[in-house]
Amino acid sequence: MTSSTDTETDLFQRLARIVGEEHLTSAPDEIEAGLDNTLGMKRTMVGIVRPGSVTEVQEVVHAANAHRQPLYPISRGMNVGNGTRLPSGDGQLLVDLSRLSRVRSVDIDHGYAEVEPGVTQLGLATRLEELGAPFFADMTGAATGASILGNALEGGLGYTERGNHRNTLSDLEVVLGTGTLLRTGTFPGVGPDLSGLFVQSNFGIVTCARVELVPMPEAYASIRVEVPHDQHLERFVDALVRLKAHGQLGCLTHISNPLRAIGAAKSRDSTAYRPPAAWSAYGALYGSRRQLTAQRRRITAALRTIGQVQYFTDASLSRRRRLAHTLDGLARLPLGPLRALTTRADAVRQFLENHQDIHDLMRGVPSDAAFDHISRDLGWERLGLIWCSPTVAADGAAVRDLVRTAEPVYREHGFAFSASFILATPDRIVGVLGLTFDKHRQDDVARAHQCYGHLVEALEGIGARPYRKNAIDTCRTRYADPGKAETLDLLKKALDPGGVIAPHRYGIGGPPS
Repeated sequence: MTSSTDTETDLFQRLARIVGEEHLTSAPDEIEAGLDNTLGMKRTMVGIVRPGSVTEVQEVVHAANAHRQPLYPISRGMNVGNGTRLPSGDGQLLVDLSRLSRVRSVDIDHGYAEVEPGVTQLGLATRLEELGAPFFADMTGAATGASILGNALEGGLGYTERGNHRNTLSDLEVVLGTGTLLRTGTFPGVGPDLSGLFVQSNFGIVTCARVELVPMPEAYASIRVEVPHDQHLERFVDALVRLKAHGQLGCLTHISNPLRAIGAAKSRDSTAYRPPAAWSAYGALYGSRRQLTAQRRRITAALRTIGQVQYFTDASLSRRRRLAHTLDGLARLPLGPLRALTTRADAVRQFLENHQDIHDLMRGVPSDAAFDHISRDLGWERLGLIWCSPTVAADGAAVRDLVRTAEPVYREHGFAFSASFILATPDRIVGVLGLTFDKHRQDDVARAHQCYGHLVEALEGIGARPYRKNAIDTCRTRYADPGKAETLDLLKKALDPGGVIAPHRYGIGGPPS
């Protein structure tokens, strides 16, 4: 009789021949590092394999089928707050695709790039700059080392009109669970568009895709809106929705409550720090100078009675920087009254420090600032973070209902309510609710998981179902339409009959036994 240990040894010998021993590990310390996550969860896995080509990925899948070994593919493993590199279940083999890191091509006439899963936000931005391309890539608040493709395959959201990343993918190259290589092609084209099948699924391993880029505009301005009174939230959301529906706000506007806004601030140590408004929002305008002038007029008119709207260009931020320098100089003069200018200089400098990153991010300059901000209090080693991502109708009353439902759950479990909302489409808003805790304290971890479970249940009770899942409950995903669940399971059986790709992820293939 062949033991499971013998089978595993045979598998690793085969994998070593495929990728080379240096790209394969089952060392306990490396596995432990690979399983590190902010959810405070414990899992097991048999090892990590790092294929360096599409052919090697195919051969890894064939080997997995032969040995009935489940695989869990990651792009670069930076899905922080949703699982990082954590597999969908115990005993899986992590397939790290970071060695597939080529920008295969850039179409500088039509605004597309073909990227492999290991291509980072910084990598694509650098490549476009080297080419002098009249386009930039839509970025997220994830780190410079985060995968472009990995974010899109999770249905990630950025900032520009191309910010709905699942909609900007085409011509996917996929190694199916059978080892077959599929190209989904561009659309329009003959037959069904298959690209969407591989977003938030487990039918295969995506090794390349075409992503849409954003045209470099003649003029650019970032927007910050501060709404001082909580009771104006509904009016604020409805005004933004109208602006988006009528083409005056092409970006994906991000709305934050005070705690989320403070958490995103780069620095809040200065005595000049001013707590944020009840609600604040970031967005951006792109186009000709004439278009921006017209848009600013309409946006200001729409929000005039709700909050304060500020617009920032490179020139206006430079003027503020010069002002801070001048105030610093005056404060150093031996004149007592002028020393009070230090406070004013601190306020201007702090605003610049906090705003410059988001200003640049919304025009395709990736940044590590958000990662630095979120780990500021606990540090990366202790940071516990869980994202809960419900979606509701783009309607002020629906957002208020979500807030009214979620906030008491946070309070009941001893957490402060941290929330932002993204106007993803003219008719849908996505919530990003954060739970932070010390993952080295088991009582904190247990309390956070209880809060998360309670939160998901309460939100689903008002119809606010998740738009994406994390590793805590991805395998327990339920679909409102039973026909969709049945169809996804049928597709799983057809495209991955051995069930080796990320078993049960997003509830596909049925719940785990």
